Amino acid sequence: MSIRTIAIAVVIGSFVLAINTTKAQEHNRVTPQAVRVAPLYQFAGATAGSSPYIKLVADAAGAMYGTTANGGLQSLGNVFQLTPPSLPGGRWKYAVLYSFGVGADGAVPESSLTIDAAGNLYGTTYQGGTFGYGTVFMLTPPIVPGGSWTETVLYNFQGGNDGRNPYGGVTFDNAGNLYGATQQGGPYRCGVQRYSCGTIYQLTPGPGGVWTETVLYTFQGRADGAFPDTGLAIDKAGALYGTNYYSGGYNLRYGGVVFQLAPPPQPGGAWTFATIQDFYNIGQPSFEGDLVLDAKGALYGTSWSGGTSDMGFVFQLKQSSPGVWSMKTLWNFSGADGSLPQGGVIIGKGALYGTTYSGGDMLKCNSIGCGVLFQLTPGPGGVWTETVLYKFSGGTDGAAPQGALMRGKGGAYYGTTSAGGMTGGGTIFGMK
Repeated sequence: MSIRTIAIAVVIGSFVLAINTTKAQEHNRVTPQAVRVAPLYQFAGATAGSSPYIKLVADAAGAMYGTTANGGLQSLGNVFQLTPPSLPGGRWKYAVLYSFGVGADGAVPESSLTIDAAGNLYGTTYQGGTFGYGTVFMLTPPIVPGGSWTETVLYNFQGGNDGRNPYGGVTFDNAGNLYGATQQGGPYRCGVQRYSCGTIYQLTPGPGGVWTETVLYTFQGRADGAFPDTGLAIDKAGALYGTNYYSGGYNLRYGGVVFQLAPPPQPGGAWTFATIQDFYNIGQPSFEGDLVLDAKGALYGTSWSGGTSDMGFVFQLKQSSPGVWSMKTLWNFSGADGSLPQGGVIIGKGALYGTTYSGGDMLKCNSIGCGVLFQLTPGPGGVWTETVLYKFSGGTDGAAPQGALMRGKGGAYYGTTSAGGMTGGGTIFGMK
């Protein structure tokens, strides 16, 4: 079990609902819109998997891919595919492409996937591999339609200074290198249990399909924080952005940082680390969702705690001059409009879209709400307006969405819920 999973049990166990939103925010809340949300697949558990925490990715044909940390042939997780129907109104087809745990192939994939132009899928496993500390893997589609996908382990984490237990996924740069973070690893020790504090790594492809790992940064648990728990965003200059779970290494609830790791000006030089925003006693950024960048280089994300009602908020980070960043809270959640946003946000047409783990209909899901789909729209004077697009019921539509949304063809949005559905194992849904 990850450090982050233990901590959320503490937070939810002490979760107290409050409705003390400011009048200004109440004025800028919009009543729910009529959108159509349809469950495309309901996870059945066992070999099919259950409880996806991730953002989906799609190929050029519209097929969607993701992971489940639970279920599979060895109960150690799956990679799945959801194929759209050939005719409008038809059923989507679910298929398990790969089940982990058959050997040193990895176990417990907690991250979203990345897809390349050839349709290869890339991701990480939190455990397993040759040394038991996780892997970076690639899944290659079959040459003949209907054949089996092939898994290749690109790197086995050894549990030392090279890193261990990658929680987030991987990101490509324009040269074909992969970047990611490990939740633990490195020579420094953080937190009460004195875990190693985590790393940022690069994987470089070489001859014969051999990938080489380079540790770009090792966290120390000081101003840089500790325990990165998401994937990395990358800007046009190749700088990497991510979040840490701890701020300073000791506080279990409030803390974490948003950081930047900038590439060297000359090849072979050292990367430059900077803490952009410290969330100590403010909230705790991200959870299952990566940061996103807009066309002007501003960062957007969610904090799943903190805010005026301590139910989380959506934030923006903008750079006014080199190295000078300022944070703005775009929305504070208060319960009926959502609470505990964990999946981050995505940038749609003129707005931000996201989900919250709880909130919405407060009479359901043990009186904390089953979660919402929301839209944030900028307005005059820099004031943002929230629209609750949909409130989950905990039935066949699902409950407790933890991953970010994905924008598909035709303006539709797709996502996953970690609970609900016919067997309680979560759903894949579409919204239009």
